[in-house]
Amino acid sequence: MDYLSGQETELLFKQPDTTTPKGRRDLALLTLMYDSAARVQEICDLKINSVSLTVPAVIRLYGKGRKTRDVPLDAPCVEILRKYMKENRLQHSEMSNTPLFFNSRREKLSRSGVGYILSKYVEKANENGGHISEKISPHCLRHSKAMHMVEAGINLIYIRDFLGHESIETTQVYAKANPEIRRKAIEKMEKVINQDGGDGVERVLELRGTIASESWYDDDITPKMFKDELLSGSGDITVYINSPGGDCVAAAQIYNMLSEYPGKVTVKIDAIAASAASVIAMSGDMVLMFPASMMMIHNPATIAFGDHNEMQKAIDMLAEVKESIINAYQMKTDLSRAKLSKLMEAETWMSAHKAVELGFADDIFGKKSDKSAEEDEQEDDETGQEEEQKNAER
Repeated sequence: MDYLSGQETELLFKQPDTTTPKGRRDLALLTLMYDSAARVQEICDLKINSVSLTVPAVIRLYGKGRKTRDVPLDAPCVEILRKYMKENRLQHSEMSNTPLFFNSRREKLSRSGVGYILSKYVEKANENGGHISEKISPHCLRHSKAMHMVEAGINLIYIRDFLGHESIETTQVYAKANPEIRRKAIEKMEKVINQDGGDGVERVLELRGTIASESWYDDDITPKMFKDELLSGSGDITVYINSPGGDCVAAAQIYNMLSEYPGKVTVKIDAIAASAASVIAMSGDMVLMFPASMMMIHNPATIAFGDHNEMQKAIDMLAEVKESIINAYQMKTDLSRAKLSKLMEAETWMSAHKAVELGFADDIFGKKSDKSAEEDEQEDDETGQEEEQKNAER
C-alpha cells in the first residue's frame, strides 16, 4: 500500500505556488483530498452546495452506490478553502450547483486531471529534496490520511465511518500495514522468559485487555491473535490474565484452544479476570490468583432491537450462552448448575480467597504452604511461652 509519511505530506503541500490563482486552487484541492480522505471521484463530483464552512465545518460526499457521508474538516483546511471560495466567488447562493474544483473552462476536474496535478507536485517535491514515489495516484492521499489516523491512535470504527467503508475488515488493512502496530500487538501477546536461569524456558502468554472477535485496534485480544501466538511454540505455558472481559464467543474460542493445548497450562490472574475473561481462566490445569486480584462472573448480556419475536430470540440466545458458560465453570468447580446460575445472577465478585473456596481457583500465588504456616504458628507459641516464663521469674 502506497502512502505518504507526515513529512512527505507536508513537503507536497509546500509545492503549489500560492502567488497564482491556479496554485491556490491546487493547494485547496490537495489539502481537501488529504483532510477528507475522499476518493478522487468524490472530489471531482463535489459541488458548492455540499460544502459547509461554518462551525463545525463539513463536506457531504457521495460515495459508491450514491451513499452519502458527512466528513468533518480541520481548521487549516477550512481556512484554505474559505480563501479559495471567496477568491472565485463561490460562496454566493447562485453558485450552489457549481463544481468546487474546475478547469479554465469552468468544467469540473476529471480524474485524470486531478492525477496530473498531483504528479506535477510530486515531481516538484522530489526536485526539492523529497523521495516520493512518482507512481502514486490521487488515492494515495486517502491512504495517507487513513494511516496517519491509525498512527494517532484513532479508533478503527471511527476511521471506517470516516472513509465510508462497508466493513471494518476493509479498514483493518491500514492497521495491518503499519509495522509498528504489528510489533506492539506481538509484544503484548507473548513474552518468552527464562525463569530458572538454565536451559528450561517457560513460555508466557499475556492476555491483557478486552476480548473481541475482531481487533478494532491493538488494545483488543482476538482468537486469531491468540492462536497465532499459542501455536508459535511448544511446551508448558503460563497465561497471565488481566482483562475486564468482552465477547463471550471469542472467549469461548480461546478457552477451547487452551483446553486442547497438549502442554500444561497454568493460569495466573494478576489483577482481574471478569466476565468473559473468567471463562478463559477455567481452561487452566492450575489456576492461581495473586493475593490482591479479583474474579467476577455474571449473566451474559447483549443489545437487541425489533419486535417481540426478535426480543424472544435474544432471550433464548442468552439462555443458551449462559448454559455454555456454566459448562466451563462446572468442570472446574464441581459446583451444581443451580448454584453457579445463582452466582451469575448475583454478579458475584470474588477475592482470591473466595475464588479458591468456591473452586474457581486452585491456590493463591505466593501463599505460604500449610507446613510453613504451622511452623510459624508453633514458633509464635514458643515465643509466647518464653515470654510468660520470663514474666513469672521476675
